[in-house]
Amino acid sequence: ASDSAMVYNNLAQVYKNQNKFLKAQTFLLQAEALLPKVKEPLRRAKIIDNLGLINSYIDASDGLDLMTAALNIRVAIKDTFAIYTSYGNLARYYARNRDTTRSKAFALKAYAIANRLNSPTYRRHALEALTDLSTDDYTLEYKRLNDSLYKAEKVNMNSFALLKYDVTEGKRKIIESKLQEAHQRRLKMRFLFGGIILFLIGALLYLLRVFEHNKETLQAVYQTESDISKKLHDEVANDLFHIMTKLEQEECEEHEDLIHELEHLYIKTRDISKEHSALDNNYPFKDHLQSLVESFQDSKTNVIVKGLSDISWGTMSAIETTTVYKSLQELLINMKKHSAASLVIFIFEYQKRKLHISYSDNGVGSDLKPGHGLHNTESRIKAINGSVIFESHPKKGFKAEITI
Repeated sequence: ASDSAMVYNNLAQVYKNQNKFLKAQTFLLQAEALLPKVKEPLRRAKIIDNLGLINSYIDASDGLDLMTAALNIRVAIKDTFAIYTSYGNLARYYARNRDTTRSKAFALKAYAIANRLNSPTYRRHALEALTDLSTDDYTLEYKRLNDSLYKAEKVNMNSFALLKYDVTEGKRKIIESKLQEAHQRRLKMRFLFGGIILFLIGALLYLLRVFEHNKETLQAVYQTESDISKKLHDEVANDLFHIMTKLEQEECEEHEDLIHELEHLYIKTRDISKEHSALDNNYPFKDHLQSLVESFQDSKTNVIVKGLSDISWGTMSAIETTTVYKSLQELLINMKKHSAASLVIFIFEYQKRKLHISYSDNGVGSDLKPGHGLHNTESRIKAINGSVIFESHPKKGFKAEITI
């Protein structure tokens, strides 16, 4: 805005030197409209002073007020060169209005500044103003000669001003073009950044929804398992127990083998029921895990547990603790059925603020293939946003790393 205002000011100077005052005023009014955006006091004063001078030529009422305002700005910031310009313009203004006394007073002030600045050009201009106020023959002859030289100089100045305007206008267009390009780049970056933010928010909401859905699905699975477990215990196991009792009361040797088979079926049904039953939330979860581990320990298999008491189980949700229990239960069942391990080690610890459970045994191991028997364990852990890694090779035992 400041550069554009000065371009309008320079154009006005060209038309002022051609005595096209109305045209000059048009450009100065455009420069004046930009004054609120012009921060430099000297530029503001220059535009105001030139507008006042032009208005004085076309008999506008505010010409003197504007030139006086410009002088006050220049005096306030103590710019001697600019003050000299104001004194010269005011001297010419009063000369045109035939106020010789005030005109001479400002011309003398301009001359004093020219001497202080030791500027021959400024002294010449000041002396010209003082000479214009004299009426003797020698003075009149000097003025005629000087006018002819001034006209030739003015032609050169106008040519230079137009050239300067062309260069300035070209620079302005280049600057505006670059600013426009920069603005377009900023808009593109904003749209791109906004699109990325919206995509990330959408992805996050989707993942949260999937996570919540997985948790809800897992909870439904646990509830179904619990319901089936209860039915097995309340209906099937109890019925088997009653049949066994009835047969025992008949004291018939023919029924002895059948009683043994029914007893085996009863124990199996009870174990399945216990395996899928819901955890008692009133019972400490640590004790649930301890009981689970002890139930798989016998004369053939030693189960070692480290760090179980170091975990803050109370900070975990019910769905998370149930998942941990079911997953470890499945690992132990898999060990009992397939590995023939004599040693099992559980290590509970925090790693990077996450619960880490390490399982290892010295069993026969196996080749892990897609769809292996621990697929349920993997699904359970992933449903609560955890991860599990299995590692096993024939005759090299079995390992599982669970992170929640």
